[in-house]
Amino acid sequence: MSVHSHIVIGASSTIGFALCQAWLDQGIKIFGTYRTMSDKVVQLQSRGVELIQCENENIGEVIKTAYTKIGQRWSLLTYLPGSLEPIGPFAEVSFTAWQKSFDLNFTQFINVIHALYGLHEPDALVLHWAGGGVNNAPTRNNAYTIAKMAGVKMMELLDAELPDLRCVSLGPGWLEAPIHDTILAAGPERAGRNYTRTITQREAGDTTPLADVIDTVEWLEKQPKEAIGGRNFSVVHDAWGDNAATHELLGNKDLFKLRRYGNDNPILQRKKLS
Repeated sequence: MSVHSHIVIGASSTIGFALCQAWLDQGIKIFGTYRTMSDKVVQLQSRGVELIQCENENIGEVIKTAYTKIGQRWSLLTYLPGSLEPIGPFAEVSFTAWQKSFDLNFTQFINVIHALYGLHEPDALVLHWAGGGVNNAPTRNNAYTIAKMAGVKMMELLDAELPDLRCVSLGPGWLEAPIHDTILAAGPERAGRNYTRTITQREAGDTTPLADVIDTVEWLEKQPKEAIGGRNFSVVHDAWGDNAATHELLGNKDLFKLRRYGNDNPILQRKKLS
C-alpha cells in the first residue's frame, strides 16, 4: 500500500497545523511551507514534516522545485495563507494594498496549482478554503471576500476541466485564529460592524471545533468526484457524512455551486414575441 503525500501551504496556520497533526497520526507524508519560524514549525519538523520557508514571490516555482526533489506524488493540496487586509471602505483603502490582498488570497493559490499540476496521484484532492460573501454582501474587507468567491468558482472551473483532480471548496466557519486580530487592530471606525461582531464572537466562544474541520476534510478525501467536485461545502451547516446528503449531491450537479438566483421566476423572464 502506497503512502499518501499531502502538500500544505501554510502548514503552521491554525487549520494547517491541526490537519498536519491529524495526518501524521495516520502515517501520511507531508510537505509544507511556512513564512515565519515558530514553535509549530519546530513541532512539525520534529515529526518529520518536510517544510520550506517560502514568501509569496514566485511561490509556485519555488514549491515545485522543492517538491520535485522529494520524488513523491501528492494526493492532496491545500493553501492556507490569507489576510483580511485592507480593512475599511473600498473607496478609502489603498488599491495597491487591495490588489496585494487579492493576490495573496487567490492568485498565489492558483499559481501553486498550476505549478504542481502533473505531480499528483490520480483523483487527487485540491482543497480551497472558502469565506463568507457567497449569499450576502459583507463590507469593509472586500478584497478578501471577492478573492474567496473567485476561489470557489475557480474550483468549479478546474474540476470541470481537469478530470484527474477533485477540486472543492470548504468554509470552516468562525475559528479562533490570528486572522481576526486584524479586525480588532483596525478598530471600529475602519472595521465597522465587523469589529463588534468579532469581539462578541470571541467573548461567546462560539467557534467551529477544529475536530469538525478535520472530520469534514477526511470525509471529502473519501468522496467521489461526482459528489464533491466543484462544490462549496460548509463545516457548520452541511450534512457531510450523511448518506442521504451524498445521494442528493449525486443527483443534482448544481448543488453547492455559484449560480444566479431567480432564473425560473416568470415575472423576471423576458417575454418573447410571437
